[in-house]
Order: sequence, then C-alpha cells, then structure tokens
Amino acid sequence: MGLKINSIESLLQGISVPAGQKLEVIVGDVVRVHMGVDYRGPAISGKVHVSYGRQDTWFNED
Repeated sequence: MGLKINSIESLLQGISVPAGQKLEVIVGDVVRVHMGVDYRGPAISGKVHVSYGRQDTWFNED
C-alpha cells in the first residue's frame, strides 16, 4: 500500500458550524456560507449583509 497524501480541503470537507457558533480559520482558509430561508407570508424584498472579521472592542472587518 502506497503513501496517501490528503489535502486540508479533503480533510475538512463537510465541516459545518451551527448559526451563532465560532469557526476558527487562519489566513488562506476558504470559508463558504450557505444560507436558506424558509418564509411563508406576503412577498418581501430586502438585503442580507454577511461580514467576516474579528471582534475586539468593536467588530473589525479586515
């Protein structure tokens, strides 16, 4: 049996974090956000703001 080398992407594939929980990442990581909304009511329109950053005294969106 030969040596099998996995990439970090294949090792972490499928990892998910519930809403409101933290996902620790490092520079160079790729984070994808999938969002679904189950809404039953009158038609509405609006915007969703997704922000990545860190929270110190205030939220820093570097």
